[in-house]
Amino acid sequence: MPEREEEGLKGGQGGGRYRRSRARQAGMPAEAIFDSGPRVLRAVEVVERIRRPGDVILIKGRDTQRLDRAALGLMGRRVGCTVRFCDLKFGPCDRCSYLLRGWPENIVRM
Repeated sequence: MPEREEEGLKGGQGGGRYRRSRARQAGMPAEAIFDSGPRVLRAVEVVERIRRPGDVILIKGRDTQRLDRAALGLMGRRVGCTVRFCDLKFGPCDRCSYLLRGWPENIVRM
């Protein structure tokens, strides 16, 4: 588990093995690499533990990953949505009615 964000926190979907391999080739120690996979809220938990006052955190990914949920979580907002892929056209997550309650189990998504 990394001690600090700049020491190697990684997250995201797919390509995790490739990213870890590239980070290792660049000289990053294996114990400094954490890949949250598609679990956005898990990444928020880790960053909350290791960040310090004055830290700047870059959140980067595809629109369909809805990583603004991570930013909202880091700002102290409650986030209940754990969907891995979202192509709803509501705009940012803070305008979505599913942000707090998450997706109903019976919705069929294409």
